[in-house]
Amino acid sequence: LELSGSLQGKELGGRLTLETWLLLRSPGTDPDPLAPRRPGTTLWSDRTEVTLEDEGQRFPVTALDFTRAGIAGGRGGAWALIVENTDPSASAAGSIRLLLNSSHPAIRRILESPATSECGHIEHFVRYDMVRQLVALAIDMEDLDDSGEYEAGTLGDLLLFLVRNYLPDYDLRTLRGLRRSDFGEVEAALQAGFRFLERQ
Repeated sequence: LELSGSLQGKELGGRLTLETWLLLRSPGTDPDPLAPRRPGTTLWSDRTEVTLEDEGQRFPVTALDFTRAGIAGGRGGAWALIVENTDPSASAAGSIRLLLNSSHPAIRRILESPATSECGHIEHFVRYDMVRQLVALAIDMEDLDDSGEYEAGTLGDLLLFLVRNYLPDYDLRTLRGLRRSDFGEVEAALQAGFRFLERQ
């Protein structure tokens, strides 16, 4: 028996788990004495996991018209980084989504001709803004421990990777203190770590 179905790619990320059950609908008119009789009894089950993306630091990117989707009140923002889950042990790919406004002129040019130098500049800025927002999320997440180890592909693993990679001279405790007193220093250090505006 073959079962088939389709799932929208924009709803998926990380690892897809498919669970199948074969249940007893009816015992029939003359069941075997040893056969199950109660409707709903599990006769067979199967579980399959499919990795949709590698274990790298990636998450879904979706292009859509912000006006039609009602994102940011339908205004003309270029992109939005959506964090749907702040559990450090959750899948990063399932917790974060980057939305690109396909009706924004600059984003439309990137989607149509990604190899141009102008698109490279815009992509550089978008990447920096994503890193900046995710580092800010790491600092705000009080239950994120930079001395802990998180499984590859989790949100905690991604956030700590960004902090360690772009702000190697700071730990989360120090960053949380600076967040309350002088976040401009963190911003400058992050720009230096990312080499913002240098890779043009």
